[in-house]
Amino acid sequence: MMREHGCSKSRAEIEAEAEELCSLWEAQIGDVQWHPFKILESDGPPKRIVVKDDEKVLKLKYDYGERVCDEVVRAKEEIEDHNASGSFVTLEL
Repeated sequence: MMREHGCSKSRAEIEAEAEELCSLWEAQIGDVQWHPFKILESDGPPKRIVVKDDEKVLKLKYDYGERVCDEVVRAKEEIEDHNASGSFVTLEL
């Protein structure tokens, strides 16, 4: 068991929890119903910005911090930018 820094979970438990969270957020990123962005059309080209009061974004930031939240949002943006099939996750070799 890992006891460093007050952690009482075993390495296997931590890894299992991490895998579960990765699977959950992979599904969220691929969810075509979730669109945490709005488009601002003013001077110049349209810009996509994150909706600050999006429930999932707020919960993710609260539970796991800004860095994890930023990475999930970045992944969602990539899916929307580069996948014409509508946010379906595709594997690359």
